[in-house]
Amino acid sequence: MRFSLYSKKNQLDEMQEQTLRKIEGRGFWLMWGGLLAAWIVQTMFGAADKAAGEWVVFMIG
Repeated sequence: MRFSLYSKKNQLDEMQEQTLRKIEGRGFWLMWGGLLAAWIVQTMFGAADKAAGEWVVFMIG
């Protein structure tokens, strides 16, 4: 039997799955906006060398 991360059965009903997808989407956009704002603020105040970490995580996201 081959192991796959995607072969697990989903134990959520439709409403729970829809709620989970909304939470995941909002969490992603909150992360994206927060990192973008942090990067812009750090760049504006001349701390661009410290903004490299946020930029890397921003681009991965």
